[in-house]
Amino acid sequence: MLKILTLYIFLCVPATSADLFINAMQTIKRSLVPVACFETTDPNSIKIKLLVGTGFFINDDSFVTAAHVIDTARKECELTAICLPIGRQWKSGEDVKLNWFRFDRCRANNLLDLAVCQMTETIPNDIRPTPVVFSDTAVLDGTAVATTGFPLQIVQPITSRAFVAGYLNLGAPTGEILLDNGSWPGASGSPVYDERGYVVGMMVKRSLAAATGISYARTGKAIQGWLGSLDIKTEARK
Repeated sequence: MLKILTLYIFLCVPATSADLFINAMQTIKRSLVPVACFETTDPNSIKIKLLVGTGFFINDDSFVTAAHVIDTARKECELTAICLPIGRQWKSGEDVKLNWFRFDRCRANNLLDLAVCQMTETIPNDIRPTPVVFSDTAVLDGTAVATTGFPLQIVQPITSRAFVAGYLNLGAPTGEILLDNGSWPGASGSPVYDERGYVVGMMVKRSLAAATGISYARTGKAIQGWLGSLDIKTEARK
């Protein structure tokens, strides 16, 4: 009798890059804050007047953003603060209740368009942002990345996907990543990250006119180097 052996082959299909980015987005959201102008509506209440940019935490009490975001805040704001969701989690598609916290003691480097600010109020542990992890490895041309921030006056994290189109001034402190996707007003200061959720750069400007489809990010190496010159430690992994 002919015996037929049937083999059942189970293929382990690895998660796609897109799947990994979904997890990375959830990770990076825990580090993000909108930098906002507030105004007093009466002696007992305030409201958001303007979102001026995005920041992300690098340790328990400090965040980084673009220097021009802080410049705008100083010129436009009666009161400047960051917002954090009650419950520590920005939930997609859901309204969230926010707490606001003041910051001050910002140090900026206008050449690099970088600023680091320290909180003047203690953030409770249950809503304190998680510091980001920087990538110790430069991303290659053609690498998929994402950026998440608070553009267009939207008090919810908005994510955009892009590819690394190239680098500018890579050997200089002002090294920039060129991305093949445009940016929106308010996205300055947003982290650019890889599929692991490791930060590889920070959005600093968008192109106009003929180059509307590209944007620029300060490299993670430049950010870490500048913070190191201020004796501010960050976490990085390969």
